[in-house]
Amino acid sequence: MNEASPRAGGEWLRHLHIAGQWKRLEHFAAERLAADPDDVEAHFHRAWALLKLQRWDEAEPHVEFLLKTDPEDASYLKLAAFRLMCRGRPKHARICLDSALKIAPEDAMLWHLAAVTETQLHHFDKAREMAGRARRLDPENADIAHLCLKLNALERTGAMSAWHAVKEHEKALALDPGNDSLIASMGDVFLDELEMPERAEELYRQALALDPSDRRHQKRLWKAMQQRNFFFRTLRLPLSGLRTLLNILKGLLIKPWLALVFIIGFKFVLVYLAWLSAATVVFGPPALLAGWIVMADMQRASLAADKVGRWWLDFHRLPVGVRVACCVLLTLGFWWGLSALLAVPPLKGICVAMLFFAVHLVAMAFCVHSRKKEARRAAVAMTPPPLPRRPAMTPPPSRFG
Repeated sequence: MNEASPRAGGEWLRHLHIAGQWKRLEHFAAERLAADPDDVEAHFHRAWALLKLQRWDEAEPHVEFLLKTDPEDASYLKLAAFRLMCRGRPKHARICLDSALKIAPEDAMLWHLAAVTETQLHHFDKAREMAGRARRLDPENADIAHLCLKLNALERTGAMSAWHAVKEHEKALALDPGNDSLIASMGDVFLDELEMPERAEELYRQALALDPSDRRHQKRLWKAMQQRNFFFRTLRLPLSGLRTLLNILKGLLIKPWLALVFIIGFKFVLVYLAWLSAATVVFGPPALLAGWIVMADMQRASLAADKVGRWWLDFHRLPVGVRVACCVLLTLGFWWGLSALLAVPPLKGICVAMLFFAVHLVAMAFCVHSRKKEARRAAVAMTPPPLPRRPAMTPPPSRFG
């Protein structure tokens, strides 16, 4: 069938939709609409393609046209709900999904989208219930399995449950081996829960090979590369502390009554904030220097060279030892200037900063070692015991003694 021909009708558009080739689908659906502005199927497929391409405003007239054509079509209501979810309006999306579920209660993807909207609204118990309903209706759908795994991760604690999550990810990947989001999600388990950044880096590289343009995979890969370096990871402790603080604030928005816990333990909160402030001042600029000078790969260096000049790329072609030495000298210079600013003898200030760094480095090493040890024990506990050895066969007695 000729792709460019107007006769390449609904069957060709459906094929592109199933294959997820959104740019081509948008192109050919637009061609069909140019020939026939009232082509309902072309409106439907172009709307989905535009939403997948994150061109939400362009999709709106197509969605409105479809809803005017048939306001009780479950597939059109699903499309409208998806657009509202993309625009950050989960409550309005939930209304569309409720109407669609009354029409098609056995549609697994409707339950899947309903679970996603409940997640956006922080109704996690409802989201798990709806995701479970979707999984029962379509147990072979990898996206639904992925959502169930993400929701179960909210209650996951300990290395044993993390290894179980890895097994569940492997089962889901058996349904869709090319699902880059699933691969990256399994990398998150290895990175954040099992303290295995090497394995996580492999998985992120696989996900990036499937979708090189996904910025989330790129950030995850960068995080895994950083986590393999103890010194750099210690310098980035304030950033981890700030993320923890932001997550706590988000949790308070979901469950305001938790504020009572922080009011009762306000002394601990003040100590944490004091540590975070001190660590940010001492570690923040050196962490930025290490990220720019030592940890940045050639791709990041070449992107930065477009802004600051060719010399930056030439600098990153120097041996790692030279760049590390430059980073150390600049860090010592920063601590020297900070000591002078605080009217502290520079040598004493540098010694205090180095001691502060050494204490955090030792604490980091101890925590990482403990988590790795727990992960190894959990892996051994999950490994089935070996089969018992078969007893040796004794040869029959010889007739000739």
